[in-house]
Amino acid sequence: MDGILETVRELSATYNVNPVIFGILYIGGIPLFLGVAGWLAARAKAKKSVTVQALLLLFLAIQPYLYVALFGENLPVWVYGVIAVMVAFGGWSTWRSVEKKKAEALAEAASEDEPRPVTGASAS
Repeated sequence: MDGILETVRELSATYNVNPVIFGILYIGGIPLFLGVAGWLAARAKAKKSVTVQALLLLFLAIQPYLYVALFGENLPVWVYGVIAVMVAFGGWSTWRSVEKKKAEALAEAASEDEPRPVTGASAS
């Protein structure tokens, strides 16, 4: 365990990326991501625009990698390639999540709009 921590400290100093800040952005973004996803679902159910929520979801998905790209120094070129792949994956994953939430919300809204069948007891 000490070897791993020492390696992280060395990499942190070499590339000017604070692992604590990265961890806070990564782990701390999860509750925000879930909150915005719920907000998006509520807006989709109400058949309102979800553009702002989708952009927020994308930002929350890529913010730790954006931190590394913006504040890291002397990073090898391959790191930028990995970051680009992670950002692309974050965008694709967010898009999938948005589409799923929208479909679920619209299906739920449609089922609420359907008239309920009249039962024999209340038909009189």
